[in-house]
Amino acid sequence: SSKEVAVALNLSVKTAETHRSNIMRKLGLHSVSALVLFAIRNNIVQIPMLGTPGEMSAPGSDVA
Repeated sequence: SSKEVAVALNLSVKTAETHRSNIMRKLGLHSVSALVLFAIRNNIVQIPMLGTPGEMSAPGSDVA
């Protein structure tokens, strides 16, 4: 969120939003989701892998 970015960078929320808007305009992006996808595809950010679906257990299937 803009607030989380602002806190992490010691900026006001408005300043963080302005920087994001300027970046999106310069890249020709029209949504935050497009900006996130751009960042992932260009290795600017990485999403942590939580494991494969086969490794996940169903709720209530804990082995005692």
